[in-house]
Amino acid sequence: EYNVLLVVSAGNHDLGWTNNPQEAEEILASYPDFLFDPQCGLCEPATAAIPITVGAIAEHDIPAISAGPRSEDIMRTIAVAQEPTPTTRIGPGLNGAVKPEFVAPGGNLAFRGFSNIRQVRDEQGLAVMSFSNEPTRSLFAFDIGTSLAAPFVSRSAAMMLASLRQYFGEEPDANLLRAILASAAEVPVPSDDRIQVHRG
Repeated sequence: EYNVLLVVSAGNHDLGWTNNPQEAEEILASYPDFLFDPQCGLCEPATAAIPITVGAIAEHDIPAISAGPRSEDIMRTIAVAQEPTPTTRIGPGLNGAVKPEFVAPGGNLAFRGFSNIRQVRDEQGLAVMSFSNEPTRSLFAFDIGTSLAAPFVSRSAAMMLASLRQYFGEEPDANLLRAILASAAEVPVPSDDRIQVHRG
């Protein structure tokens, strides 16, 4: 009715991080299997048919260098670049619909092991950087999640909307934007390879 293109995030789960040493080892060893756990399915409103749903993939797989690392310290990223972010939710949607339709950078997690400590946590070098909502404390903020991936797709849609509006001289249909976005997208090769191994 209003010719609006809605973009929503797929949501996040908390199975991908922990401060428990045994769970941390299991997460490192079982990624991405735990993403197929029913607890990691889409949450509302990500299952809605009309909006575009956006999941998250890791943009980086090289953590920042922490101060004072020791030779026995272990630091490994959970996902390789272009693989699913370890906290992203996955589809399918209702009646087996393809959801999320798109993915965009949403950060990564790191396994850290030192002394008797084993944990999986977020890490600035693997996170998405944005402007802070508390600029008097810090100009930039770092975080992970699908809420940081969705604006990437929204911006792409907005840029396309402006181009099509200028080209046609009128407001383009929201479904045309969806179709062009879909035709220009491709599955990241590392994600496809990882999922094929899981299915095999």
